[in-house]
Amino acid sequence: MSLARRLIVPAAALAITALSASSAFAAGSAAKGFEVFKGTCGVCHLARNDMSKADAATKIGPNLYGVVGRTSGTLKGFHYSAAMRAAAVVWTPDMIRRYAQAPQKTIPSVRMSFPGLTKPQDADDVVAYLMTLK
Repeated sequence: MSLARRLIVPAAALAITALSASSAFAAGSAAKGFEVFKGTCGVCHLARNDMSKADAATKIGPNLYGVVGRTSGTLKGFHYSAAMRAAAVVWTPDMIRRYAQAPQKTIPSVRMSFPGLTKPQDADDVVAYLMTLK
C-alpha cells in the first residue's frame, strides 16, 4: 500500500467518526435547547461570551459559554467542587448529554443538586444549543 493511501484511509475513517459523533445530536434543536436552557439550566448557569473574570462566579454554576471541548473544573474565576476538578472530563456532546440527564451518576459527589433532565429530547436540544456557543 502506498504512503498516500495509508494516510488517506485513516483520515477518512477519522472524518466519518467525527461526523457520526456530531450527528448524534443532529436531532436536537438549538432553538428548543435555548428555551430549555433558559427555563431550567439558566436558573444556575450563564451562557455568555461577554463576561469579565468577576462575572464568572455570579451564578451558582459556571458559565457554559464555550463548554463544548472544555475540561471540567477549569473555567477561571469559578470555584468548582473537588469532585468536578478531579473528574477532569472533556465536555464532549455525549458527556454533556449524559451529565445533563444524571449529574450525580455521571460525576459522583459534584455540588450540582439538579436531578437531571428527564426527557432525552430536552438533553439533545440543550446539547445542540451549547454546541452553537463558540
